Amino acid sequence: MRIATSKFRLALGYSFSIILMMTMAACNLKITPEKGCNFVMNSMQQRVSWNSNLPISIYIHDSVPSDYIPAVTNAMKTWETALGRKLFEVVGVVSGPATPQKDGVSIIYFMSKWEESKTSEQARTTIYWQGEQIVEGDIRINAKNFTFSTGSSPVAASVDFESLLIHELGHLLGLAHDNEAGSVMNERLASGVLRRDIGNVDLASVKCEY
Repeated sequence: MRIATSKFRLALGYSFSIILMMTMAACNLKITPEKGCNFVMNSMQQRVSWNSNLPISIYIHDSVPSDYIPAVTNAMKTWETALGRKLFEVVGVVSGPATPQKDGVSIIYFMSKWEESKTSEQARTTIYWQGEQIVEGDIRINAKNFTFSTGSSPVAASVDFESLLIHELGHLLGLAHDNEAGSVMNERLASGVLRRDIGNVDLASVKCEY
C-alpha cells in the first residue's frame, strides 16, 4: 500500500509591487516546524489534514462491488469509534469511467487495471492539499492483482477488505505509514490476516489533528 501525495499549484497574477511586498514579508516569516505525529508533512513541515472540515464527503464508485460496501462503512465506523467523532460521510454511489483525477471530489475506486511495475501494491490513496488543508483524497483498490474477503474470519490467500480500508482511510485522514507493532498504518497487510483494531500508536497520532 502506498500513499501518493500532491499539492495544488496556485496561479499568481499580482503586480510587481505586491510581489515585492509579499517577498519581503515572507523573508521575515518564520514557521516553527510541527511535530510529525506520523502525518504527511507539507514543504513548511506542517502536518496536512482536513482540520475542521469534517466529516469528509466520500463517494463510492460503482466499480466497488455492492457486497463490499458494508466493509467500507465498517472501516469508517472503526476510526470514528476510536476518536469519538464523525469523520466520514458517504454521499452516494457514482458511475462513469474508473479514472481517478484531481477534481475536488473524494472517491473510492475498485481498479481492474494496475501498473505492471506495481503489482505488489494492494491499494493507493492520493491526497491533495493547499497549505495545511487537505482538499481531496482518492482511494484506489488493486482488484487486478489481489482477491479480497469481507467476512468476520480471515480467508487464506485473500486480503481482508475491511482491514485494507481502515489503512487507506488512515491515509485519507493524512497519516503516513507507521511500521510500529500494532499499527493499522503498517505498510504491508498480509493475506489471511484481520487487522481491524486501531492501535494506541495510531490513536495518539491522529489525535494530533482530530
